[in-house]
Amino acid sequence: MYQYNVSNDVTDKAVSVISAKDDKKKELEDKIKSIQDRFDLSSDATGGNLPDSNLDLEELEFKDKTDDEIKSEAESSLGQYYRSGIADIEQDIKDEADNYNAKANQLISSNEESKKNIDQYTESAKQSLSDEALKRGLARSSIVINKMEAFDRDKLDKYAELDKQLTGEMDAINFELNALEGKRKQALSDFELEYADKLNQKISSLKSELDKRRDEVTKYNNEIREKEKEYEADVAKLARQFAEADDKKTQELLEYATKNGYTNLELFKREAVYFAVDNYLKGLDPETIDYVLNSKKVQDSLPESYISTLRAKYLD
Repeated sequence: MYQYNVSNDVTDKAVSVISAKDDKKKELEDKIKSIQDRFDLSSDATGGNLPDSNLDLEELEFKDKTDDEIKSEAESSLGQYYRSGIADIEQDIKDEADNYNAKANQLISSNEESKKNIDQYTESAKQSLSDEALKRGLARSSIVINKMEAFDRDKLDKYAELDKQLTGEMDAINFELNALEGKRKQALSDFELEYADKLNQKISSLKSELDKRRDEVTKYNNEIREKEKEYEADVAKLARQFAEADDKKTQELLEYATKNGYTNLELFKREAVYFAVDNYLKGLDPETIDYVLNSKKVQDSLPESYISTLRAKYLD
């Protein structure tokens, strides 16, 4: 059976390639370790275990409102005004009606009282006439009878005059009472127009307030985003400097960063490692890049998103 043997030259070249890749991987791992060691040795001087973000800025939330929601809010704010307005109109009309009815009752009572007085006067007059006639023996005199009948006719005439006066006065009151319903409807209509105007003004005011708040929130959030961009740019700049610094320079940069509020050491360490790896990969071929990016040290030192970014940049 034929046996194929790999030549020593091929074997040597394969070993050489693997050895070269391992050298590059180790060189990069040493560079990463050097950066991390410098940060770890300096963390005590800056407080260690620092927060993830030294800006600690949060964007404001803005809840917009639909036209129906704004109208509902306006109606709610004017609810008491509307209810009181309607109630006041109804009460005014009721008070007027009560006054007219009270006046009518007073007129009826006055009419009845006047008739009683007339009755008393007539009966008294007839009794006096009867007594006088008896004294004179004229009780059945036609003259006396005629006078008695005259007293009754006079009473009825006065009754009729009182009733005529009462009827005129009651007609006037009933006219006013009937007019109250029209007055009520007109008052309610006028009030609805006044309310509609106030409602439109309130809706317009609420919309203006909402627009103002929206502009304020937008402006504030834009300022925060701008500050965050500036902060991220400053962090990136410092991270590059950290990646290239020796021990002495690292300490100087840490002191500068701490003095100026950039106290997130973990962030700087991660960014410094990223820029160091990024710069190192620029001189390598794709196969070696893939090899070193699979290094456990590299993968443990950078988030998965950073590894994916580097792969996309150099291998895709």
